[in-house]
Amino acid sequence: MRENLYTKRPKLPCLDYEEETKLLPRLLLEEAQVLQFFQQHPHPNLIKFHGCTINRGRMTGIALDKDGIVLQYRHRDVPCPLDIDACMHKIREEVKHIHSLRFAHNDLNPTNMLLDNNDNPVIIDFGSCKRVGEELISGGTYGWIDEDYSTSAQSYDESALDKINKWLRSITSGDA
Repeated sequence: MRENLYTKRPKLPCLDYEEETKLLPRLLLEEAQVLQFFQQHPHPNLIKFHGCTINRGRMTGIALDKDGIVLQYRHRDVPCPLDIDACMHKIREEVKHIHSLRFAHNDLNPTNMLLDNNDNPVIIDFGSCKRVGEELISGGTYGWIDEDYSTSAQSYDESALDKINKWLRSITSGDA
């Protein structure tokens, strides 16, 4: 069972300031709470949450399914073509589910999506996912957002979906 699990841990090298370090426990806890909420409102293409890892009474990680290839590397690592229309349709259905629960992911990009063996997309990395209107501690990945933002909004996801669609079409046509 453990070999099929990935433990997401805080990314310590990414922290530049002491204030950011103090946010780590909160970020990890909030992501676990969001994943637990989605576990109660499941969608087949959202990453499966298996709980948290605890060490010395403190949460140290989030246990998730491990299967799949990162969308960003699919074209490089898998020789057969990707059905972009089917893939984007499924991604939009996943995002529609998230939005129906009044959440926004706020960081959709090709590194935050996996594809299973049948090219079914699975959204991952819910560290920026918040209820619509809530303040963001972190959000968006450079190159996949139109602007810096500080409040959770579904419009950011819609914009990111358009960018992902264009990116997928550009890499299959050789324009990337």
